[in-house]
Amino acid sequence: MERVITAGEWTLFSPNEVPELHERYGDAFRAAYEAAEARAAAGELRHRPVGLGMMGFADALHRLGIAYASDAAVDFADRSMELICHTAYWASTELAAERGRYSSYQGSLWDRGILPHDSIDLLASTRRPDHAELALQLDRSSQLDWSALRQRIARHGMRNSNCVAIAPTATIANITGVSASIEPDYQNLYVKSNLSGEFTMINAHLFAELKALDLWDEVMAADLKYFDGSLAAIERVMRADFDLRDRDNLHEFALSYLFFAAIFEGCWFYNGFSPIFALQRRGLMKGTAEQLQYIMRDEVLHCAFGIRTVRTLIEEENLQLDPQAIAALWLEAEAAESAYSDFLLPEPILGYSAAQHMGQFRYIANRRARQLGVAEPFPGASNVLPWLDEQANLRKEKNFFETRVTEYQTGGALSWD
Repeated sequence: MERVITAGEWTLFSPNEVPELHERYGDAFRAAYEAAEARAAAGELRHRPVGLGMMGFADALHRLGIAYASDAAVDFADRSMELICHTAYWASTELAAERGRYSSYQGSLWDRGILPHDSIDLLASTRRPDHAELALQLDRSSQLDWSALRQRIARHGMRNSNCVAIAPTATIANITGVSASIEPDYQNLYVKSNLSGEFTMINAHLFAELKALDLWDEVMAADLKYFDGSLAAIERVMRADFDLRDRDNLHEFALSYLFFAAIFEGCWFYNGFSPIFALQRRGLMKGTAEQLQYIMRDEVLHCAFGIRTVRTLIEEENLQLDPQAIAALWLEAEAAESAYSDFLLPEPILGYSAAQHMGQFRYIANRRARQLGVAEPFPGASNVLPWLDEQANLRKEKNFFETRVTEYQTGGALSWD
């Protein structure tokens, strides 16, 4: 805190990298902290890692008219990141020719002619050849000439051990006025507060489109503020061909929302993190597991809200959901989860198996069904992971990167003056 108070430079460490700092204070802490800084500086000079990345990915998709959750967005991400990587690697090898290779280059993957995207082949080689369903299924095609770059790296080496990364915070993106990293839009309208100040975040692309459609006026501005930036309740911008006053449309909407809330977030997300939590119980991957606990807490809230919405629709609209349609959703969800668990766990990992994973999925599915007030899809399923609920529940708040929980205000708190 001395350096913070005096506006000096300070170093942020991951807690697991500096356990010697945890219980020290005063002069002893200062000496250990400075020693850790010296080690970090020596490591950086030896390996010279840098991290070039991307901001404004969602903005680019808006400009191109591409939906974030689409195959076209995946293709754009593939092509744009290939360009960034190719350019970064080329620049690093030019620096190596000018100033020399980083000192630990010899014997590295670069030195062995293995570029980062080649490591996919190393992963593929570890998969069992007698299980075709475990083979990696991804597009390995490229748009750029990598052969010339490989030849240059073989001749000159690399100046940096690492060249690209994903930024951990959105602060810089907020300051520069673009969307954060490769993330989707959080909301169309909100206020974000952190140590760097308060930022009013507005989806400028939405406003531009509303203006182009002659839908932007004082009423629209007031509606967006009132509904926290959501368009869902503003009838004049919704689909004209989908009227929730129509019973068939209402039934379709309720089933879709049931799937999203109870299955996608309530089962797939909830159960999908359990392999990492199983490792956490053994003292492994504790940092990753703790961050997943924060995500889990968020998804559980989404699930609870969605289930409450569906139940309210059923009660207030006297809606009778088709039990066969619901049963089909559960069976489809079970098949997808089974494929996921077989892919992830062809063999048990430290006592955690695909059979346990699927047993817990069925148990959680029954819980969501009871919360919805519908028939259990898997009668008799037992709680095979009784520790999961306790492991997943997190009752603390902190931000690893900025030391303060990011606070979000509702759009209704904004002033348009």
